[in-house]
Amino acid sequence: FELSRLLGRDLKKDEVPSAAKEISEKYGINDVLVTLGKDGAIAYVDKETYKIDPIEVKVKSAVGAGDSFLAGFVYKRDESVEEALKWAVASSSASVMNEGTTLCKIKDVVNLLDKATVKRI
Repeated sequence: FELSRLLGRDLKKDEVPSAAKEISEKYGINDVLVTLGKDGAIAYVDKETYKIDPIEVKVKSAVGAGDSFLAGFVYKRDESVEEALKWAVASSSASVMNEGTTLCKIKDVVNLLDKATVKRI
């Protein structure tokens, strides 16, 4: 858990949103993304906290899922935060549908976008 290492303490799942805000303020980082595997993700962006629900897919390999999450977010970062986070979770979900380190397919990402749920919390 990289977030725990950055803060120098163990975190419970319900502490992740406040920890993301703490990292943002401590290091002056605008976009803090925390992936939680099968539990989705938390994002602290532009001083707002978001919960990103996981998309149910058949998992073949989780290798590269976090990298794909970040790539999807960066790809659409110039749009709304919600749109960027939907692309993030769709990219990550498309990634785990493939074996090993195979890159996700854009058609899979686009097909998963309608299933992406992002809530401001």
